[in-house]
Formats: sequence, C-alpha cells, structure tokens
Amino acid sequence: MSAALCLLLALLVPAPQKSKDAKAFAGAWMTTFGPMKLTAKGSSLAGHYGWAEEGEVSGKLEGGRFEFEWSGPNGKGDGWFALWKDGATFTGESSFPGGKESWGGYRLAPVQAKPEAGQVTDGQTKSGLEYHLRVPR
Repeated sequence: MSAALCLLLALLVPAPQKSKDAKAFAGAWMTTFGPMKLTAKGSSLAGHYGWAEEGEVSGKLEGGRFEFEWSGPNGKGDGWFALWKDGATFTGESSFPGGKESWGGYRLAPVQAKPEAGQVTDGQTKSGLEYHLRVPR
C-alpha cells in the first residue's frame, strides 16, 4: 500500500479512544450480529446480543478496550471492542474456531429525521435502522 493511501486512510478513519470507564460501553447497541445490550458493574461488562438475545458476552475493561468472551448458537470465542472518539460507535474483533472476524456497532438512539427543505437530515428507527431524509427545495 502506498504511503499516500495509508495517510489518507489514517485521516479518514476515526481513531478509537481508550475508555477509562466500563460505563462508556454500557447501553443498547446495534451490531454486526444484531442488537446488543451491555450492563456495567465496576470494570466488568456483561450482556446479550442477537435478535432473540441468543448470544452472551462478558468481560472487563482492559487497556481502554472491552476484552470479552462470547457464546452463542454458533459456538464461543473471545474478542475486543474499542470505542471511537464519538462514544457512539465501536469497532472490534471476535475469534471463533478457525478464524477471526470484525465486529462493530453503533448506539441505539431513536430519533425522527426532521424535514428541512434542501437539506439531508438523519434519523434512526426504534429497531436501530439509520436513515437519511432529503426534502427538495
């Protein structure tokens, strides 16, 4: 990869922040594997994920990242999440027998997009779908 492309990616992709408080990860999220709800207790976090809450995650905040173990209908493994600077988005990775895969998400924060002539406004449904509304002038 060229140096120019690396620099461009570094400028465009938000850097994760090192969170010092497990409560920063607590709450409702929409993730790669469906909705997830995390509860914090001290430096520990635990919760469920998936449309039927069929998966479980639990772990601790270590080095600013949520290091966890997961289990679900497709097996079990470990992983980590790191919050972006906005505090509303995370990226991470999970391992499973035979490999690793990305796991990301964003906070569930339902809000109705407000129509504004000539503008694009953002919204989120109660089920976590993010959408954009454009109203002509």
